[in-house]
Amino acid sequence: MRNISLAVAAMAVMAVTLTIVLFSVIANATFANTINDITSKITVSAYLQDSTTDAQAKKLVAQLRKLPTVTKVVYLNKQDATQAYIRQNQENK
Repeated sequence: MRNISLAVAAMAVMAVTLTIVLFSVIANATFANTINDITSKITVSAYLQDSTTDAQAKKLVAQLRKLPTVTKVVYLNKQDATQAYIRQNQENK
């Protein structure tokens, strides 16, 4: 009788341990996937002062494009940004 109860207890401990390990592996994969999804969708908008010249802006754009973590850089001067804003919001009156 003693050996049976020890065997059942050992199997119960192993079942609980394997369940915890399985949950940890699934949680790790889920969190890694979620973090990759979030970090791949980060968008940053930077606004330059009115006193910034086109040469300074182009230099900044070139420096940003050299960064390994930057995938896309778009520069709009003030006039282009204003026109884009007007187009995007033309239905809002």
